[in-house]
Amino acid sequence: MRVNLRDRVVTAAEYALIDAAGTIGMPAEIKSVMQTLLGDKVNDVISFETKLSTLPQLEATNVIITRYTSYSDDLKRAFYRDFGEIENSEAKFWNSLNKTSTLDNWEELKQLDVLERNEISVVSSTARTKAYKNYYSEDFSRWHLERARINNRLHFMDNLGNEEGIFFDVLVNNQKKIPEYLAVDAAKKLLLKNNKDFWLINDYSYEYINSFKLEVNKAINVNKNSELFINPIDELKAIEKLKSNQGFTMGDFIEKPMRIYLNNLISKNEDVMYSVDILFKKTNGTDFKPSIYLDIDAIVIDNVTNKIKTPYSAKLDIGKTFKSTGSNRYDDAEKLEFFRNLPENIDDAKLYILGQEKKVWKDVSKPHDMNQISFIEIKYLDKFGKSKTMSLSDFKQKLKSTPYSRNDFTEINPSTFNTTKEELYKSLYNRIITD
Repeated sequence: MRVNLRDRVVTAAEYALIDAAGTIGMPAEIKSVMQTLLGDKVNDVISFETKLSTLPQLEATNVIITRYTSYSDDLKRAFYRDFGEIENSEAKFWNSLNKTSTLDNWEELKQLDVLERNEISVVSSTARTKAYKNYYSEDFSRWHLERARINNRLHFMDNLGNEEGIFFDVLVNNQKKIPEYLAVDAAKKLLLKNNKDFWLINDYSYEYINSFKLEVNKAINVNKNSELFINPIDELKAIEKLKSNQGFTMGDFIEKPMRIYLNNLISKNEDVMYSVDILFKKTNGTDFKPSIYLDIDAIVIDNVTNKIKTPYSAKLDIGKTFKSTGSNRYDDAEKLEFFRNLPENIDDAKLYILGQEKKVWKDVSKPHDMNQISFIEIKYLDKFGKSKTMSLSDFKQKLKSTPYSRNDFTEINPSTFNTTKEELYKSLYNRIITD
């Protein structure tokens, strides 16, 4: 206990002496006690100005001493606390500090009470200083950044510290974004930074963006060398080109985030099936012409009743779920009714499919194709993204007793994620031109 108490007395004496040295009269007997406690520290404090005026190995005129002598007593004490322990022999440090811009930065960081203002990598960087000014002037962003580890905080300052306009506004006003960035590793930080339009404008989380990053990369590869994406004057034409979905699937910018959204939404008594479709099988059990035929986006199952609780449809265009698809295509409700009416006997099932007269069956409608189909299963992805199958009979048991209508479906669209179709296309355009 005596050692701890003495340490505390030394610390208190050190601060009192630093605060008083050269600025306030102090009775000799008190100063003597402090000198006894602090030893050589007293001389260091008192001689600090002399030290600054005689720094060796400076490569330019000594602006440190000029600035220091112009400081108020408070600033002098702060300057000593930050740099008093640096040895004279640290030439690289003192040369970095011996710049008007660096000293300006230190003063600004001192005013903001930034803890790492004594780090030369911080104080010598005008970009970092500006970043601190941006985010430490806002209570919410400062609160989160101050609680991060210094390397994490500096990573943020270096990569997002000087954002402007709407990006900055979202970072300091959306209470999810800075904590999300600070919580993830370097690879995830890079994905958020590279896709900051999706992250900040579309309000997509890392998980959402990561789910469709392959489609982003496809869109970049297809379009990055196009002249429409070089000249900003062609932006509208470029976005129209993106709407043709050449080489990538824009629908995945809704459907893939939907899966994460529903995984977080369902209860412990529910399960979910994604990309539900028909699977034709040969006699030997191998798949025959696996493709996208019906593709019901998502179905939530009540595990207690073993019935479909809610079917979901992912649409880029709001309200499309509830509109007619025409006579040649199935709407979402008709897909479920197709499964209800599809006979389990394989010969009857083939006749039923041929009688549908829908374009989707053209690749399996020829006699040669039909002869290779031995039985039918239902394929889907589980909530972990793993491919699974079930029998047609088991799937039929999950359907409700009355026919499905379009209004039975819940639509997941851009508004579900607080964005719009146009904003998603604009974000994709910006991602391509900045790649």
